[in-house]
Amino acid sequence: MLLQTTPAQVKRYATLAQRRYQSYRQLLGRSAFSMLEIGCGAGELGAEFTKLGVNYHGVNIDARIVETGQRRLGERIKLSDFFKMEIDRRYDMICFHQVLEHITEPRLFTERVCEFSMPEGGIHGDVPNVAGLSALLHQIIPLDSRRFGAIILPHHQLVYEPKTIQHLFGQAFRLKTFDVKINDPTWGQVNELGCAMRAYSAVSGVLNAGTNLAFIGKRREFQ
Repeated sequence: MLLQTTPAQVKRYATLAQRRYQSYRQLLGRSAFSMLEIGCGAGELGAEFTKLGVNYHGVNIDARIVETGQRRLGERIKLSDFFKMEIDRRYDMICFHQVLEHITEPRLFTERVCEFSMPEGGIHGDVPNVAGLSALLHQIIPLDSRRFGAIILPHHQLVYEPKTIQHLFGQAFRLKTFDVKINDPTWGQVNELGCAMRAYSAVSGVLNAGTNLAFIGKRREFQ
């Protein structure tokens, strides 16, 4: 039951994929491209990207999730540790959503992303926003002892600011960083929101204090 998606979520995945595809196409300068998604879940987004003609591949370390993903996309979804994957090909676009905050070796992760990236490739990722409204509220009212602002221990390991993201990826990629409210039509998440959460999301958007910090960019030598 945990891995099932509702009709509303399927529609949301389709919308996110369509809108992100347009952004990736503009970034790369072409409509046909390959993509690697690190931490791809059960391939929900991947299935929609594949419908758009993207040569999509995903990797995940959770065997149960990969099994579900392979029922959707076959061998396009692989069970593997990204740090140990053989570099058998490179990708035009590499994406990782809500992944980096779990990584204890971010510099090594960055190196691996660069190794898998085409020379003219791009990246897109997001992390919990340390300056987001949710993070600030949890600092003021610490209701959960496991939570430190934007992250929840021990599941999350590190917290990131825009300058940290730039420090990690900025030498190889010319990045744009921006805050994202949870239900942003292009860069948001799939969560089904009630009235209160939709109101919260609207306020976070007005304050430029979205729940997530996103970044997107292309290899510097090909900008």
